[in-house]
Amino acid sequence: MRIIIAINAPPGNCRLMYNIFMRPLEEIIENRESPRLFLIADTHFGHENIIKYCSRPFKGADEMDSIMIRNWNSVVGADDVVIHLGDFALAGKEQVRTLLLRLNGRKRLIMGNHDWSNRRSDDGKKFRDPGFYREAGFDEVYDQAILLGHYVLSHEPVDIVSPASCFGNIYGHIHDDERYHTVTKGTVCMCVERWNYTPVLFQDVIEAMQEAAAKPHRPFPERKGNLR
Repeated sequence: MRIIIAINAPPGNCRLMYNIFMRPLEEIIENRESPRLFLIADTHFGHENIIKYCSRPFKGADEMDSIMIRNWNSVVGADDVVIHLGDFALAGKEQVRTLLLRLNGRKRLIMGNHDWSNRRSDDGKKFRDPGFYREAGFDEVYDQAILLGHYVLSHEPVDIVSPASCFGNIYGHIHDDERYHTVTKGTVCMCVERWNYTPVLFQDVIEAMQEAAAKPHRPFPERKGNLR
């Protein structure tokens, strides 16, 4: 069910409205036994050029895909849940289906800017189609951010998080962009370049944020230009 949640932002910020998809995932947040919840972002399966763009340590897309599948299955069990924060693969539906069959766990996708179907509108343009990815084998697909407890899970970083906010943001999209810290007390970038190309337990992500909160504040580098 799609609902609108009004978030009363801290003083100095405006009152924000978000369209959020709510799903019953909270019951496995704290559970370190099976089923467990993992996060990952920006695998870009099958994307040859991402190796060059992000200096990934692979000879080609086939090697990259093979290693990421091996890493995924080394930590994720058959009953575990994996939320992918977008840009899963540059591939057609059958290729996506084949990849998903090789990956352990029950998989959910928050669509990224590269997650386009091969379907086209009447004017010939490709469009974002959650049904395309459900048909390919994802258990659930979201076309925008989801709220999980006190954490906004999104493809791109969102603007609701400030040092005083009670909400955290866990995101992907920015890959190896040094203008973004991997972990702060309120944010985590889950791009695979930062996590050894392997899914990470949700609880470990939260503990990393808590550890960052206990350390001296590190100023962000100045951000100029557009995201990829």
